Amino acid sequence: MVSVFEDDIGLIEDFIRDNYSPAIAWGDFKPWMRWYRENKLLGYIKKDKEIQGVALVRFVHSTEQALSEPYFNDPFAQICWIELVIAPEPDVLARLVDLLLVVWGPRDMIGPPWLAHVASFEAVEAVNGIFDPKYQPKKVTTFPGCTYCQPQVASIGLTEAAAKEKKLKFKVGRFPYRASGRAVASGDSEGLVKILIGEPHGEILGAHIIGAEATELIAEVGLGMTLEATADEIAHTIHAHPTLTEMIKEATEAAVGHAIHI
Repeated sequence: MVSVFEDDIGLIEDFIRDNYSPAIAWGDFKPWMRWYRENKLLGYIKKDKEIQGVALVRFVHSTEQALSEPYFNDPFAQICWIELVIAPEPDVLARLVDLLLVVWGPRDMIGPPWLAHVASFEAVEAVNGIFDPKYQPKKVTTFPGCTYCQPQVASIGLTEAAAKEKKLKFKVGRFPYRASGRAVASGDSEGLVKILIGEPHGEILGAHIIGAEATELIAEVGLGMTLEATADEIAHTIHAHPTLTEMIKEATEAAVGHAIHI
């Protein structure tokens, strides 16, 4: 789905006239004729110089936008309302409906968690799914949550309570910032890294970090979870010394009883 190119307007008009039906569209045909005004935006799927599907959305100012002037010209800070979707082929229609909200209104429309990085990921997946029929957009199941306070807070995956509720077997590893040479040297010795390691395979179930650069450190855990890395693989990955990232390795080793620095 792309923004309208001038050369395609005639094709889009013909497509809508030939295919418009209340059975496969929402809203009224007439508002589409003013798509370029009143915060309306048109998207469409085109293949081999033929229009396959058309969608019209209308942007509505969100609460965030009303309270923050810098967001006023940012379409992703708005809520979108679907006015018109036309796609005779069921597979195209399904892709338009499933992915439309993610493409045009990620910040407000994907639902919780309302995180920019999750929205951006889903938007890219949506576009790939629209343009490539063979591509299966990935569902977001694991994502980092970050709080930019002092000290920083970051988490990913399951909490201990959630793991217990799922009746999973796991071990917990903890490593305090005060045991990190880098943290002490930089005056950031208050904090903790906690990681959950599943049993018996040693997969990462989740992690929580409170302390300096927690929102940066959590990315290593996320990468490990995406790659299905085990505790052994993290332990056998050499981390430079002195660095804060060593604490991820140390907490992992603590979980399996191999800690040597605490």
